[in-house]
Parts: sequence; structure tokens; C-alpha cells
Amino acid sequence: MFGGISDGKGGTTDIFAVLSTYISALNAGGTATATAASGTAATAIQSALNQVSDVQGSVGARAARLDIVSSQATDAAGAREVDRTALEDTDISTAIVDLQKTMTILQATQASFTKLGQLSLFDYLK
Repeated sequence: MFGGISDGKGGTTDIFAVLSTYISALNAGGTATATAASGTAATAIQSALNQVSDVQGSVGARAARLDIVSSQATDAAGAREVDRTALEDTDISTAIVDLQKTMTILQATQASFTKLGQLSLFDYLK
């Protein structure tokens, strides 16, 4: 319903109906009627303003969350592009040479460790 504002108890308050009732009470005259209608209208309008503020806060929080998720998605896409480019631009011959050098160093280190492990204190002192 257009103009419906939640009253916080699961129902809605039609703000236009509240204003219409207030206007009718003012037009009818009488101080007591106008005073009572003013209090009722003021309470209903304040309730409506509070509800609008709550909804604005909720929408703002959701918009901020969407901005964060969008930024994370953009960052992830950029990182994937950098990784993909790095993989596609790899010089295979250079990578093979680097791998062979690393394997040679590893084998030499393992052989040295094996030789040192076989030495006893007496062999070391000779």
C-alpha cells in the first residue's frame, strides 16, 4: 500500500490516512479534538520517519556490501589475469634450464649430505 509505514509490530501505518485524519480533525475545529489529533499525527509521523531512517540505513549497508564484493571481484579478476599472463609468457627453454640448474644443485647438496653423514669422528680427525 502506497504510504504504508511499518509500525514495528508487524503492521503498517498509512501515513496519508493519518494526515487525512489530522486535517479532518483540524477542519472540524475544537481545541480538544485538534490537540488529540495533533498528538496522534505527531506520533505516527515520527514512527514513519524512524522507519524511513531504518530502511535508508539498511539500504546503505547493502550498497556498501555490494561495493566491497564488487571491488573484491575486480581485484580477483586482475590477479587471475596477472597469473594467466605470467603462465602464458613463460619462456619454456629458460624455465627448463632453471629447473635443470636447481636439480643439479639439489643433487650436489644431497650427495654432500650423504658423504658427511657417513663420516665418523675418527674419519673427520684424520
